[in-house]
Amino acid sequence: MKKVLTILGYVLTAGALMFGIGLMRAPQHTLRVASTIRVSPEDLWTTFTNGDRWAEWVPGIDTARPRSSHDGNPVWRIDGDWGNADVEIVAVREPYDIDAIIRGERFSGKWTIRTDPVPVGSQLVITEHGEIENPFFRGLAFFGDSTTEMVELIEALGKLYSVRVDPKELAVAPESE
Repeated sequence: MKKVLTILGYVLTAGALMFGIGLMRAPQHTLRVASTIRVSPEDLWTTFTNGDRWAEWVPGIDTARPRSSHDGNPVWRIDGDWGNADVEIVAVREPYDIDAIIRGERFSGKWTIRTDPVPVGSQLVITEHGEIENPFFRGLAFFGDSTTEMVELIEALGKLYSVRVDPKELAVAPESE
């Protein structure tokens, strides 16, 4: 019984530590990752805006199904082992910029995907303006690599198109947050 109580004490202490760290962190964050990719901006734009096929290539998404539009914007429900979220494409700025609002159980935010033509294909920049409301999950995020999902997305694009990518985290200036 003493062993069980000791283990329980460690678990509760770790949980309290995560919660405390999370309370000291702001709920909002801005992250940015970029890579040059040997794919045309037009092809990338088509890939990103075709939500029906996200589950085929986006890591962590098991299913993606269309939902009713919101304010005339397309919405998809995505599911993964992390839970589910609604993704709404809220802005498409021609030629190749996309803003998507993500509303999940544990997180929410906006991803801006900018694709600029370069001589070898495209310069892809993904910016996340995220929010983690729950202090416990903010504490857990402190110990993880916050750009992992964006890096894995760019790597998945490389695999999808059979091209080499080299995603890099970019510094975000405070005034652009």
